[in-house]
Amino acid sequence: MKRKVLCTTLVTAMLVCAAGLAGCSKAEEAAGAAASLSPMGGNTVVINNDPPMTVTVSATSTKTVEPDMAEITFGVVTEGDNAADAQEKNTKDVDAVIEKLKELGVQEKSIQTTDYYMYPKYDYNSGAETLIGYTVTTSLTVKDLTIEDAGEILAECVRAGINNISSLRYSSSRYDEVYQEALKEAAAAAAVKAEVLAEASGSQISDVPTITEGAQNTIYRYDNAAGAYAENAAMDEEKSVSLQAGELQITAQVTATYKVTSLEAIADGADVAAEAAEAAEDIAG
Repeated sequence: MKRKVLCTTLVTAMLVCAAGLAGCSKAEEAAGAAASLSPMGGNTVVINNDPPMTVTVSATSTKTVEPDMAEITFGVVTEGDNAADAQEKNTKDVDAVIEKLKELGVQEKSIQTTDYYMYPKYDYNSGAETLIGYTVTTSLTVKDLTIEDAGEILAECVRAGINNISSLRYSSSRYDEVYQEALKEAAAAAAVKAEVLAEASGSQISDVPTITEGAQNTIYRYDNAAGAYAENAAMDEEKSVSLQAGELQITAQVTATYKVTSLEAIADGADVAAEAAEAAEDIAG
């Protein structure tokens, strides 16, 4: 009986050594074998491993997509001899533009007043500050415009009273789909980098990575595809503004950390584990 316990203890020690050489997965196997062979299960072995070796890599993927939606910010600027006249004329022109937008099928929820201000005008030519009138500006932001119709809508609104255009922004209703494709490509590129670095250092990846997504720029994301206006008016291409939307670039970036194990340690650990397994078989026999 004493001889059997002694042999069991020896095999347990061999398994622990194998675990130290073979890494975390080998440690779990060795610990399991040791517990099964320990007499009465009364002995506990504590293994303090050094922090594992890791490799951290970053990768970026950029995809292009044609925009299919547009957002336009334009305004009506009016002048008057006094504040009331300038405001009255401005309101009349803005109302005409909004009516034209609705006539063209733009939904009211897609039209937003984003700026409104009034300021006095002075004449300094006489050497003195002389009030000569007022200027009123109202800015409207129109969203949910398809690229195909944005040019016609812009031209029609100019004819209706728009005399100031401040911005034109493009976006894509396919943003999420394209971004996810870029994210997959970035993760795959990170895995290739990690494998190359591990091989160059005489190691191999030994665990699934910890992956962190980089900052996401959603400026080109159109997230209200269901709100695109219903077309109620025929578009006249001859009276339309020509818009060249080009392409949008959507970028995804990831950072991944992989655990790596020395190839030499793996080979040594495998040999010791094999010897321990043979010894266990001998005892069992």
